[in-house]
Amino acid sequence: MDTTGGTAGSPGTAGTPGGAPGAAGGSAESVPLALNGCNQQSDYQDLTAPSADRTIDWTFGAQDCLKIRAGQSVTWSGNFTTHPLEPWLGDTPNPIESHTGDTGDHVVGFDASGTFGYRCAVHTTTMFGAIWVVP
Repeated sequence: MDTTGGTAGSPGTAGTPGGAPGAAGGSAESVPLALNGCNQQSDYQDLTAPSADRTIDWTFGAQDCLKIRAGQSVTWSGNFTTHPLEPWLGDTPNPIESHTGDTGDHVVGFDASGTFGYRCAVHTTTMFGAIWVVP
């Protein structure tokens, strides 16, 4: 986990990596890093239920803060020629890999807990977000 910019259990500054997530009050659930416009727990849409639709509509202006469980996946759906996906900030290693050049769905599995940022490599100030993965 990235520990640059903060102490264990405390979020970092919006747009920068923060401290490693720490357990709050003995809970197994971590605190998400504050990054990419996803600054606190309440910013995240809880999609930890097995039947939840974890699809990000990858169009201009998209920004999503999603909370999922380790072992679940997220699907980006859109045009990756005009909106190439890339990892951006957060914990490392980031399972989100750069993806470009096609249209359709791109599925990323998340096996480890952490907060993982992403953005469009072209629209870096309007298309970004984070995936908060809990145990």
